[in-house]
Amino acid sequence: MDNKVFKKIVSDELINAGFIFKNKKYYCDTKKLTAVIDLQKSDLYDAWYINYGFYVKDIHEEIKLYPKISECDIDTSFSNELIDANGGAIPLSLDQETIRMCIKEELKQIILPVVDNGVEEFFDIVPDGICLAKKRLKDYLGIDN
Repeated sequence: MDNKVFKKIVSDELINAGFIFKNKKYYCDTKKLTAVIDLQKSDLYDAWYINYGFYVKDIHEEIKLYPKISECDIDTSFSNELIDANGGAIPLSLDQETIRMCIKEELKQIILPVVDNGVEEFFDIVPDGICLAKKRLKDYLGIDN
C-alpha cells in the first residue's frame, strides 16, 4: 500500500469517529480537553506512527484552539501487540482492514473514553500512563511524581 492510501484510511476512520482535520492534524474538542492525533512517517521502515495527545484546557492560561502534540499534557503513540511487534509503527505491508482495526481499537479502548470522560480516565485505562503525563498535569491532578 502506498502512503496516500494509508493516510486516506486514517482520515476516514478519524473523521468517522468525530475528529476534524486542521493544520495536518486531527482534533476532537470538548469543553475540558482536546484530543490531538498526527501521523509521523518512519525514517527507517515503510511504516507510520500514529501519535496522539490530550490537551487539558483547565491547565493552560491561554487555551490553544489547535494545539500541537508537543503542547499536550499527555502524549504517546498508538500501541497494540501488532504495532508493538513492528517497533511501534504501522507497516504499510498490512492489509487495509487490519490497519482500520488497529485504528478503531485504539479509538474505542483509549482515546474516545478519555474524550468522553476526562483525562483521569486515561490512567484507569493505562495504569502506567502516569509516566506519560507532564508535570503540569500531575500537579493539576494532585499526583506525586
